[in-house]
Amino acid sequence: MRHVDVLIIGGGPAGISAAIWCKRLGIDCLLLEEQSQLGGQLFNIFNEIIDYPGMRTKNGIEMQREMVKHFVEMDCLYEVNTKVLFIDERSKTVKVKKQAKEQEICYTYLILATGSSQRKLGVPGEQQMIDRGEVYSASADGERLKGKTVAIIGGGDRAFEGAHLLSSKAREVYLIHRSTRFKAREQYVERIISNPCIKVMTDTEVTAIHGDRHVTSIDLESKNKEYK
Repeated sequence: MRHVDVLIIGGGPAGISAAIWCKRLGIDCLLLEEQSQLGGQLFNIFNEIIDYPGMRTKNGIEMQREMVKHFVEMDCLYEVNTKVLFIDERSKTVKVKKQAKEQEICYTYLILATGSSQRKLGVPGEQQMIDRGEVYSASADGERLKGKTVAIIGGGDRAFEGAHLLSSKAREVYLIHRSTRFKAREQYVERIISNPCIKVMTDTEVTAIHGDRHVTSIDLESKNKEYK
């Protein structure tokens, strides 16, 4: 059975950073990534990255290149296209699958750097929308959404920033949030609330997404009498 001192699961910025430091300290480590490339969610960031310590890049792809370049120069050991199937904490082993072959790796220490993923609404029609490839970025797809009616669901920084970016391109922008409280930074909230091109709908939830070839409409359920 293969053994490493430190096993890192996840090839995004956190996993890459952990591997670089292990290598710097002379610790035997192995990084596993399920996707075909290292970088994680950096591939989905199309706007400028200005708040990562020591680095400023025009988008996630550029940051991915810089981080992977450093990673490779350090000669860090890694495997991509490797899916973790099971972690046994008692025996300190991990079962993985790569190219239809399963194997076990024994570790002394385990670092989980699996990051986060986009939350789903869990409503009818959502998965079909995703399967059709209707997943858009406000910064990357602004021109594609020009002159269209756009609905953005959420109350965090990403939703508010997206609404701001699209307000000058889309015909209508609806920001729909299930609560009256927002998690977005105050400067984002103030900017959106005062923007006449954006309609903010609070206490409102999406209950279904319709459309066969593309989204044509959504169903809403609201506690706010203003929208009924």
